[in-house]
Amino acid sequence: MKKELKKQPWNLHYGNKGFVFSLDALIAIIVVIILLTTAYYYIAKSEENKLSNLQMAKIGSDILAVLDYKDMLKPSDLYQLQEIEDKVAELLPANYEIRIEIDHGCVCDDNMSNCNDFESTTQCKDNFLIGTLDLPNDRFIATGYRFFVRQSSVTFETVTYDDVFHYGRAKYWIWSK
Repeated sequence: MKKELKKQPWNLHYGNKGFVFSLDALIAIIVVIILLTTAYYYIAKSEENKLSNLQMAKIGSDILAVLDYKDMLKPSDLYQLQEIEDKVAELLPANYEIRIEIDHGCVCDDNMSNCNDFESTTQCKDNFLIGTLDLPNDRFIATGYRFFVRQSSVTFETVTYDDVFHYGRAKYWIWSK
C-alpha cells in the first residue's frame, strides 16, 4: 500500500502560516500609509491660506482704524459718505473688495426727559453702507467690528441737549476679488 502525500499549496515547508502572516503585515502597512496620507492631506488643507486670510482681516481692521482716526466713521450726510468711499478706495488694495456698514445710535443721559422720543429720530440713528450689497458665497470673507463714540450738542423740539453721546458700530466684510 502506497501512501499518498498531501501536496501543500505553493510547496511551502511550514504551510500557509508564514504566508498569512506576511499578507497580514502587508495589509497593515497599506492601511497605515493610507491613514498617514489622509492625515497629511487634511493638515495641509487646513493650513492653506491661513496667512492670507489673516492679512485680509488685518487690512479691513486697519481701514476702519484709519477712518476712525480721521474721524470719518461718523457721517451725517451723503457728502461725507462720498468722502468715506473715496478714502476707502484709496486705502483698499486692488485685489480686495470691501463692504462697510456704519450703524449709529445714541445714549441719552438722565437730564433728557424725552429720551425715548429722541432715540427714534433720524438725528440720533443713521445707517450707512459703503461698498456692494452682495457678498460672494464661493470664497473666504473676513469680517470684524469697530466701535466708536462721539459727543455733540443736539437740538430736539426747540430744546438743546449738551453732551449727547452718540455711539456706533462699523462692521466690515472683506474678500479677495
